[in-house]
Amino acid sequence: MQSINEGIFGIDVSRWQGNIDWSRVKVAGVNIAIIKASGADDGFYEDSRFQTNYQGAIASGIKVGAYHFFTEYEDAIAQAEYFSSLLSGKTWNIKPAIDVESGLGDSQLTDKVITFCERVKALTGMDCVIYCNTNYARNAFDSRVAKYPLWVAHYGVDTPGDNPIWGQWAGFQYSSDEYIDGITENTVDKNRFTEAMFLNGSVGLSGIQIGEVTASTIAQRETSPTMSGQDAATYIVQGGDTLSAIAEQFGTSWQVLAEINGISNPDLIQIGQALRISKTQNISQGEVSAAIAQGETSAAVAQGGTPLASSGQGTATYIVQGEDTLSTIAEQFGTSWQALAEINGIANPDLIQIGQVLRISKASAIAQGGTSPDSGGQGNTTYIVQGGDTLSAIAQRFGTSWESLAQLNGLANPDLIYEGQVLRIG
Repeated sequence: MQSINEGIFGIDVSRWQGNIDWSRVKVAGVNIAIIKASGADDGFYEDSRFQTNYQGAIASGIKVGAYHFFTEYEDAIAQAEYFSSLLSGKTWNIKPAIDVESGLGDSQLTDKVITFCERVKALTGMDCVIYCNTNYARNAFDSRVAKYPLWVAHYGVDTPGDNPIWGQWAGFQYSSDEYIDGITENTVDKNRFTEAMFLNGSVGLSGIQIGEVTASTIAQRETSPTMSGQDAATYIVQGGDTLSAIAEQFGTSWQVLAEINGISNPDLIQIGQALRISKTQNISQGEVSAAIAQGETSAAVAQGGTPLASSGQGTATYIVQGEDTLSTIAEQFGTSWQALAEINGIANPDLIQIGQVLRISKASAIAQGGTSPDSGGQGNTTYIVQGGDTLSAIAQRFGTSWESLAQLNGLANPDLIYEGQVLRIG
């Protein structure tokens, strides 16, 4: 099993944590929050803080998942259906988890857990993660559950104990008796998570804090925008941002930002959205390539525009999209992942983050030939799902119907889309 140092810091919460200040939790270094949705330990119930915790975590830009407290005494299918109904209509980043803390010695426990997970998959399209402690991992299941990632609890150690089924953990809950800034009514479970917890299997994570953030590191955290040339900059919208607050930060007005980014409703900006800060006018992808070839430096990424921008001195910038890998980006621009890693100072090429700005060499950008990274070719358009999106809202934005989008993208449940998912628009 891996050690604690290999994971990314996150927490899991329920009603027992009381009223949570999610903005402070985010500043404290929490990147992932798994929220209790439901349980069946004394009849089916929705956790009383589920909705509030979900909204607070999403608004603060924290990656979110949900879990169900499972019992062997209630029907597994009924539990799965109740849990799935609570997940519907929300945007999720993390695989749903089944919390197994009872039933040790039940010869049919594996059957029940698999039945639950398969039903959740059928209803939501999402694969489950199994949460249990080390003792359960060793003694409660047979090898059929190995296909589901393990989120294991083992306190007071840097490496959880081995078990005969899983060789690696996707989540490691290492503490349950500590406090964290923003959660003061009770202690909170602390965890490390790997990319195996994410729904799309590989969410870029560079720039995410590996551990908790101390007061001194909070004070040192940089807030400057990503520069894209001498007279242009891009800013990636963070959880809790408003257009007015961003404008104030950069010494401009929200009216100016709305105008240069083509924003008709200043109250509607999205986490991960790239905003232009300068007054440089929008230019097309072909004009970007031409500008790069001519050595111009004034192009910037705009809302709804191409992720490619000139940054002068023989380079362009690219905004990482959902499901991107360094290899696919390199292939798109006719270069190598090693070259991209070198010019961007990336130590681990498997860790890039949605919204991250990558420098692309001039030659590679020109070789890209003016094809928009958000174009599916042959006149198709694709859209990257953002936090808080619904299929209906996306459909309205593009002048179509959610039924058409669901059919086009093979979505069995239109209420279940996840952040970073690539949708075909038509």
